[in-house]
Order: sequence, then C-alpha cells, then structure tokens
Amino acid sequence: MPSASAAPTAAPSGALDVPSDLCTLIPGLALDLTEAPAGRPGAVQLSAGTQRAEDAGLIGYAEHSFVPRLPWRSPTAEEWETLTRPRRTHPQDEIEPPGDRVCVIPVPETVLESFAQLRELCDEAGNVKRIHALSEEAFGRVALVEAARFALSLTFSDHTDIDAPNAHPKIPPGTPTMTTGRDGLLTGLHVDSWYRSELEGRASSPNRVSINLGMHDRHLLFVNLPLRSIAERVAKARGGTPLGDISFSLPREFTRLFPDYPVVKLRIAPGEAYIAPTENIIHDGYAERIGGIDLQFTCRGYFRAPAPGSRGDSPADGA
Repeated sequence: MPSASAAPTAAPSGALDVPSDLCTLIPGLALDLTEAPAGRPGAVQLSAGTQRAEDAGLIGYAEHSFVPRLPWRSPTAEEWETLTRPRRTHPQDEIEPPGDRVCVIPVPETVLESFAQLRELCDEAGNVKRIHALSEEAFGRVALVEAARFALSLTFSDHTDIDAPNAHPKIPPGTPTMTTGRDGLLTGLHVDSWYRSELEGRASSPNRVSINLGMHDRHLLFVNLPLRSIAERVAKARGGTPLGDISFSLPREFTRLFPDYPVVKLRIAPGEAYIAPTENIIHDGYAERIGGIDLQFTCRGYFRAPAPGSRGDSPADGA
C-alpha cells in the first residue's frame, strides 16, 4: 500500500465555502493530559484537514472513506488552550461525561509485568499467531484479568461493568488509519456504534479504555467536536437536512463538507492508556509500520481518569 507520507495535500472535491471558524479548532471535548507523564514534545499534532482515501492514492479502503490530510503540525498556543481548556459560553455547549473528554494516563507496572511474555514478542511482525496462542494459556488469561482489574478501577461508582475486555495484536497496515470493517476494507475515520444510541444520548454512552502494550508508540486520531455539534453543523450546511447514519454517513459528510477542519493526532506511548468516548467522536487509530506488532488491551464501559495521586501502583518507568 502507498505510504501515508505520499498523500497529496489537496482538499477533496465537493467541499463548501465554510466560515473561518470551521477551518480552525472549535472548543469541544477536553484533552486531559494532567496524569500523563511529563515531557511529551510532539505528543499532540494537528492535521491539515481531511481527504478521501482515494484522493490520497490509498487502496484497501471502503468507498467514500476519509483520512487525515498531511502535513501534521504542532498546535499553536491558542489551539492548545482550545484543546485542553474548552471555552463554553452557553449552557447548551456543555457535554455530559463520560463523552466530554479524552484522557491519557500511565498504566501500573503490575499490568505491564503480567503481559511481559507477550510484549517481548512485539518486536517481530511474524509473532502475531504466537501472541494469539499464548493469550489462551494460563498466564495470558491472568494478564487479561490484571488489565481488566485496572480498567475496573477507572469506572464510575454507579457503572462498574466492563464490556469486551481483550488484547488485540495487529501488524500496522502502513496506512493513515487502522480499523477494518467486516468486509476486510479499512473504514477510515468513523464513529463506534456498539450501543446504537441516538444522537442525544451519545455523550452519555459508554466510552473506551485502550492500553498500549506494545513496544512502539500508537496514536489516537480524533476530531475534538462531539457528535451533536457535528450533526448540527452538517445539517446547517445541508440546508437543515439531518443524517440518520451516525457511524459512517455523518463523519463522512462532515469531512466532505469541512475538509479543512483538523484531526488531532494523540501519541500513546508504550505503558500508557487512553480513555476516549469513541461513541461520541469521529476517530480511528494509527501506528507506524516499522516491523513490529501493535498490541493493545481494550474494553468498553464508563471510565474516568483517576484523581491525581489516587493510584496505589507506580506508573510504568519511562512510559
């Protein structure tokens, strides 16, 4: 597949003339890095917008898929303020938790140690089947329990269940996004719909924890606006006509209509986890194809970042 670095920077066809505020970041979800390890230069970048995968010369994508448009750049001071301390001037701009923020947190050493045998295999791309097989052995099941226990420690007190806890080894495809559909094609930027919530309930839907168990950085790509805000802007641009398909038609129409709106690229280092409302944001994952395996533990539930200093375990050294 062609590399993402070869993607052209031209905007996709079909874009409208839009207000300047839709070419720059608008206050939306908060990016919470207060618990992330210090000294993270380049951990947050912004794209030049979005474009259709076919316009980027990419193959293996579903029809009408969109990906971030190069180049990536560091946010300005004003953009950083918008990302980390959203300014909300009207009550209707408030977003319900847990769909109101994206967090990065360190993972306890106990979790990483439990996956040590699997993590050691991540340097060789040919070890995917071996990782799958070892995950079924006793120590692999114990490791999953340890990761699930950590995830449970992050749940809200009135929502203590988690869904679909599992470890996922994957060879990065070398494309700007990683998620594939049931047809085996890459989906591009999308919205999760595991819970089939209506638009107004998306902010209060379960969110996701994802732990980077590999040996290399992985990234969360996302648009910082909640779905309700995106749907309102798309409907206005379409003359008041709403879109019913939240998972694919809405994100694709937003990126088509507003191709200059930036995508956030958030680095998740080995030994870190993100908490993100993937039912309420346009998003995908990305990892460089450098010969290794992208290994993540992920589950869904109602998660929040721990209060500073509340964890009994020390964070992973060097994460």
